[in-house]
Amino acid sequence: MSKNKKIIFYAIYAICFIGAGIIGFFSKSFFAYDKFNSLTANIFYVLFISLLFATAFVHEICFSRTVADIVVNGFVFIGGLIFILLFYFLGGVVIFLTIIYSAIMLALIGCRYALELRKDHTANPDMKRILGVFSLLLFSMLALLQVEFVDGMLWAWALIPAVVIFLIVGAVTYFLLKDVWGKIYNTKAKRVGNAICMVLLFFMFAFIFSAFATGIANCVFDGDPVQTEYTVIEKDVSSGSRSPTTYKVKVVIDEKEVWIPISVTDYYEIEEGDTVLIDYYSGAFNFAYYLYYGKS
Repeated sequence: MSKNKKIIFYAIYAICFIGAGIIGFFSKSFFAYDKFNSLTANIFYVLFISLLFATAFVHEICFSRTVADIVVNGFVFIGGLIFILLFYFLGGVVIFLTIIYSAIMLALIGCRYALELRKDHTANPDMKRILGVFSLLLFSMLALLQVEFVDGMLWAWALIPAVVIFLIVGAVTYFLLKDVWGKIYNTKAKRVGNAICMVLLFFMFAFIFSAFATGIANCVFDGDPVQTEYTVIEKDVSSGSRSPTTYKVKVVIDEKEVWIPISVTDYYEIEEGDTVLIDYYSGAFNFAYYLYYGKS
């Protein structure tokens, strides 16, 4: 590929990444400015993300040497693009399917790389595919951050599927790499050190995935909410040199005092004694959570 074509590809990557990053940060973060939650902003956000995946697919096709590469690229980038569009237009169960699809793709890419290492222990992983799948996984996980759980029991129960996933992934990795591990790392210190790092990384990923997958399933397969107006009993804003500024109000939910994060615009519109509208859900797995909608 010529230098000019590479520049064009990387320019598109940069524009789309920066555009989606700005809209995503200022619409979903602790700032949450209303103008970044408009219909126009959401359309541009989806376009930026879609163009990223489409560009990555075309870029990878230019380097593909075999039919297997084209098929893998199709599943990773075109499949990812389809799931993203369904994710944003339909939501619901598609969010759960997206997180499962991205995990399967990541597992297949990992197995394919491990098989390449068996043939040539100097083989390098395809970072573009890995980043593409991780991006899809991240988008599906971010959906869970829009809700607030009443307590932290979800994270404790997520340890059970995390251990199961960790054992399966660990066993498959050991089977695929046991014969070439010594060739990849030629000293005992490197072999042991990298094995420990891999174990910790696998368990961390298994726990994060399990927690988000369980949380998303808990929300997606839940029933109808109980929509109630709650009275604001206290307001607070906190900031620090190493932490972002957060705006929140305190209400009583299920006989518990709960601090609810809100946007900066809502913070200055709401006063103590005002009522706010909240959807309260019991959760499909009995992990109660709520969605905040603003001043009633």
